Amino acid sequence: MSESYHYRRIPKPPPEAREMAEKKTRGRNTKRNLAIVVLGLGYALYTRDLPLLIAACSILLFFLQPLAEKHLGAFGKAAGGFLRGLGIALFIGALVLLFL
Repeated sequence: MSESYHYRRIPKPPPEAREMAEKKTRGRNTKRNLAIVVLGLGYALYTRDLPLLIAACSILLFFLQPLAEKHLGAFGKAAGGFLRGLGIALFIGALVLLFL
């Protein structure tokens, strides 16, 4: 039986190609995004804007999540999940505080 467009078992690319694509997209524009968040944090501190300060801190925590998973070894996954959850909760809290 030949493979056709409707064939269900499509061969997956080799793992090296997937890892290269993952590495290529993960680090793109991270430094620029981090610089924008730090500028927003500085502006929030300068103008004493509490919702923007909380939102900038939540985004910084969200950026720290991959670093925690990479460098904390056995506790990296738990710490990364904690940072992700805390970042999301802080961002939602900043939105609520913005509209109060």
